Amino acid sequence: MTLKIPKEIPSNFCIAPFISTRPDVRHQNSPCAYGALDIKQPQLDAKKKWHSQELNNLRQQFINNEQPEACNRCWFEEAAGKNSLRQRLLQYQPNAYQDLIITGRWHDGPLSITFKSSNVCNLACRSCGAHDSNQFDKEGATYLKEYNNRGQYIAINKPEHVNMIDYVTICDNLRHLEFFGGEPLLNITQFELLEHLVESGRSKDITLYYNTNATNTPTERLQQAWKEFKSIEISCSIDGIKDKFEYLRWPGKWSTLESTVDNLQNMNLGIPTRIVGNMTTSITNVCDTTEIYEWQKERFGEYPYNSMVDMPSYMSIKNIPDEYKNQISSHLSMSEVRQYLDIDVQYPNAFREWIKWMKRMDKYREQNFKTTFPKLYDIIKKDWDSVTDLVDPKPEFDIFKIDI
Repeated sequence: MTLKIPKEIPSNFCIAPFISTRPDVRHQNSPCAYGALDIKQPQLDAKKKWHSQELNNLRQQFINNEQPEACNRCWFEEAAGKNSLRQRLLQYQPNAYQDLIITGRWHDGPLSITFKSSNVCNLACRSCGAHDSNQFDKEGATYLKEYNNRGQYIAINKPEHVNMIDYVTICDNLRHLEFFGGEPLLNITQFELLEHLVESGRSKDITLYYNTNATNTPTERLQQAWKEFKSIEISCSIDGIKDKFEYLRWPGKWSTLESTVDNLQNMNLGIPTRIVGNMTTSITNVCDTTEIYEWQKERFGEYPYNSMVDMPSYMSIKNIPDEYKNQISSHLSMSEVRQYLDIDVQYPNAFREWIKWMKRMDKYREQNFKTTFPKLYDIIKKDWDSVTDLVDPKPEFDIFKIDI
């Protein structure tokens, strides 16, 4: 398939399919960190995946100035006034269209590889699932047995890793190497790739990025490898403070997070090192976003990047019933959260599905939503208290369709 690139960049254009790829443990490849158009091609090598028909079709849609349905998360964010991933990529790489795409250099491989590196993690966060954490094994089986609903909590139970060294064949243009999880600091296949890039002399041109749950201090071997790269940024995911953190990122402990952040900030790698925070806004913590936002500003010296939960859909603040939105909005200081909250409800049943899952998880984990998040509970008390039957005859909708 021959792609004819216009000289002027179309208004809806996204550079992601031309500059980045995101392999994950399910043998899927997406063109961006949001996981748009996950393409399952376990039989193809990295080069063939980069030039696949499915990916070229998406590229052609952007050339035609279309808004692909696979990229709805960005379109929703832009409609809510939020700076979407598509827009941020254009800001971060203002010359990519002219220098890489029009010239055809993109054929040689991406500027950025984002590894959803494994499902190995030490936590079982509420907004996550078995696709990204092997800690849901027994818990997910319990939900399936007791409630006839696996949700997103039972899928890949055994530890799995992306074989990262397979991607050295498309590293000619590589300038950014990003690691997500699971928990990327626990990934065991990254060493072979990092050490290969050091030995081949490419590492000095490559910036590293890690998105960590900030409860694991990097090993000495990993820190030694990092010293050979151009720079590194480590982003700590923190969605709540103290008891709220422990509720959302079970069985993590707040004291462990604080000591890990201290260790990260005290590293001496001899390269430019940036330790920052990020946060994820879901229904559960929506009334407490200002507290998280300000705490991270004080701890890291800058405000965090805030990601809005889109999947599973029952955790998205878009699906909070309209009758509660004004009260919730009064607790918000971040305009982007308020604007996202104002998006029309997509799935009317999603909110009660969220209540069911919070109650199921509270029972299993011996936690208490009402006492941990009293501001939100006071607002939604009527619906929360009315949901008593937690057993489903079958899922209302398949939140995560995962091939085992």
